[in-house]
Amino acid sequence: MVSRDVADFMALEYLDYMQPTLIYLASPYASDSAAVREARLEAVRFVCGKLVNGGKIVLSPMVYTGELALRGFYPPQGWYAFDLQFLARADELLVLQLPGWEQSKGILVEIAAAQTKNIPVRLMPLEDAGLPEEILRGLYEGD
Repeated sequence: MVSRDVADFMALEYLDYMQPTLIYLASPYASDSAAVREARLEAVRFVCGKLVNGGKIVLSPMVYTGELALRGFYPPQGWYAFDLQFLARADELLVLQLPGWEQSKGILVEIAAAQTKNIPVRLMPLEDAGLPEEILRGLYEGD
């Protein structure tokens, strides 16, 4: 039995009556330009934040695993295998259509994996992301 204080803190009621959709947010990252890579990461952080503020449950491997990689942590099975475990548990794949998304090998793998698991794939056009101008400019630097 969980005490009332713990139940309030943990928002257990939320678990009882809500069945939120777990969104896996995919986006391109790789680029020869460090400025473009950083802008892509900032764009994904921004969109994740907007979705979370809107009450969505969202996981972006770029935000989550990217932070681990920056600190020198790498799974022995590789990032694709690691990230695809999250995708396999997701209810939806949301692809943020940043410049270069159609050429992204990672996104191609994620879409194929989602289709294999019958996970719906939804596209978010760049203009729907509501990105600040400074992030938008950075997406095109160095390309």
